[in-house]
Amino acid sequence: MTSHVVTRFYRAPEVILKVPYSNKIDMWAADCIFKEVLELTRPPRLESSKQQVLPAVDPNTVVLFAGEWCSAFSPPRKGESLGRNNNGPELDQLGVILATIGTPTASEFAHVPEAASECVRQRCPAGVWSQLDKKLRSQEITTWLMSLIPWMSTAGVELLSSFLALCPKRRPSASSALKAEY
Repeated sequence: MTSHVVTRFYRAPEVILKVPYSNKIDMWAADCIFKEVLELTRPPRLESSKQQVLPAVDPNTVVLFAGEWCSAFSPPRKGESLGRNNNGPELDQLGVILATIGTPTASEFAHVPEAASECVRQRCPAGVWSQLDKKLRSQEITTWLMSLIPWMSTAGVELLSSFLALCPKRRPSASSALKAEY
């Protein structure tokens, strides 16, 4: 398999970390795109008994994980001695994912080799994994998604949350996602 796949904004963590991947990367990408579609088709809200359309959506803000580069695939620019890997991890695609989705637990990256896991841990605040248990971590992600798309049903948000599992084995398959309540 090739290692340089998927458009940067939709690239799953396992691709960024250059570890073996499966078709579960498509579920990650589908979720990113689905959130964008939901954002662009958000319903009007009611204000003072008059229907008001929400302001126009800025296409630059609907992207879920809008990193400026992907350190694993972005060579240094002309004149850069260190390369983009060291120029602001908050702009690197993996850094953006972690900053957006919250600090991961060690178990969310137990499926990757130690060097890749260490790369992720270093991007965590203070270089420390989250200590939340699986249930609380799941609630953290679901709450975050609900704040982005409050008009979405609970079943829909839970489905979207499952697509964003950092461990690909925890993401649903396409066939099971199609059978979801949402």
